[in-house]
Amino acid sequence: MFNFELGNALFANGGESYTYSYLRSWLMGTLGLSARQAAGTIGAGVRYGYIMVATYAENSALREAVFTR
Repeated sequence: MFNFELGNALFANGGESYTYSYLRSWLMGTLGLSARQAAGTIGAGVRYGYIMVATYAENSALREAVFTR
């Protein structure tokens, strides 16, 4: 359910891209998930093909993943 909500709310047009920290914050704030649940939701979204890693942010100290649909 969370992956459908994530996909429909954030990736409505298909051209959007978001960093891992933004997706995690959105899931925690909007759906009330814990940090661990949000990380699992993002991981499941990638595993089952709802979202994919497009690239890694160069300007980030942690080289955050950037996701697209």
